Amino acid sequence: MLKETRQHVIGDFLMTGETEYHWGDTYRSAYKKLYSRSGQGCEMTDWIDWPIKYLESDEYKRLKKTAKKIREQNDAVIVVGIGGSYLTPKMVIQSEFGESYNEFAEENENPKIYFVGCDLSPDRINGIMDLIEGCDWSIIYISKSGGTIEPALTFRTFWKKLYDLYGEEADNRVYAVTDAQKGILRELANEHGWESFVIPDGIGGRYSAFTACGLLPIAVAGINTDKFLQGAVDAISDCKEANSFAGKYAMWRYYNYFCESKVELYAVNAPELSFLSEWLKQLFGESEGKNGLGLFPTSVVFPTDLHSLGQALQDGVRDIIFETFISRDFKSSVKIPQSDLKDSLNKYQEKDFSQASAAAMDGAFKAHTEGGNPCCMIRVGNTLEDLGYLMQCMFVACAIYCYMIGVNPFNQPGVELHKKQMKSSPEWDK
Repeated sequence: MLKETRQHVIGDFLMTGETEYHWGDTYRSAYKKLYSRSGQGCEMTDWIDWPIKYLESDEYKRLKKTAKKIREQNDAVIVVGIGGSYLTPKMVIQSEFGESYNEFAEENENPKIYFVGCDLSPDRINGIMDLIEGCDWSIIYISKSGGTIEPALTFRTFWKKLYDLYGEEADNRVYAVTDAQKGILRELANEHGWESFVIPDGIGGRYSAFTACGLLPIAVAGINTDKFLQGAVDAISDCKEANSFAGKYAMWRYYNYFCESKVELYAVNAPELSFLSEWLKQLFGESEGKNGLGLFPTSVVFPTDLHSLGQALQDGVRDIIFETFISRDFKSSVKIPQSDLKDSLNKYQEKDFSQASAAAMDGAFKAHTEGGNPCCMIRVGNTLEDLGYLMQCMFVACAIYCYMIGVNPFNQPGVELHKKQMKSSPEWDK
């Protein structure tokens, strides 16, 4: 079943002898660096087999029990985090339930979930505080160190509201996901007795999807994390195969980089996948964009953005953009009805909207290819296993590709510099 639902279609050029001749040695060297754990940043590669270990761990069993307690105790949950600490749960929840998860959460006997700490908008903070007025609620605070200023300031703000509401009982309504031994959040969790879960030392934020960072909020939303993890487990062995999807995708990106492309554009086929694009942008952008190297990842939703950026993609500047289409199977079926409307659309009656979507993606793929943009198509099933499988494959592809272009996939020196500059900004003195 997995092989039937997980279709990965990449351009045929990746399979040619010419490609192997030019880049086979580069790929094999990068592959070896990753799996022998000998490349730059190798101390941060525990994610490679983490899903296998975590699926059977005692902490994971406790995580599921805690998530059940949080669901039963709360009308709303505030998830505080930024970067990898919020993109995975936000993406998986939206992918599973759509953009209107909170509108249906009560019907499904799940709490509403609000993500904060990923911006510094006082309007948004006030808006969410208004939304949780009269609710029973708790906080999940996700941070390796607790020192990242956006979520730290936001947590402080919601902690005050929580403490004002519950008093000493507030300590039973905070759940920390952080380092096992050190950092501001670990110290706070120990001091207050907050239940906590560990971000492993050997896994960085953007590779943390299958740790408690991603899994606790996902489980609180009522999503089956066993299935999600199992998809990643299935991918672990597949990614080691010579002809794996992860290897093909790493080669696809390297081929375009070698041809001096500057931008990779992700095109997804549904608004529910818009945060999959955001997740991919962080994974690749933060992993490869250093030392003056790397591609710039950006994204669109088709067909929506075909009616805004389609013209520029079709006829605009050439030779710097390549497109990676991600087309996921839909979960629902909506037939185009019969009608007496004189709109010249009777030829489409009884067709499904999924067919219309497929036609839009196919049309854009062919048109943009003919227009001169290199394009590839990734087709994905719609199950949690499929999503977990795709994400684990992308971790592997990203690391291999980064080694191919000669950068450390696991550090983020530019992010650290912006954090430093932000804390010393004269704006604080106004």
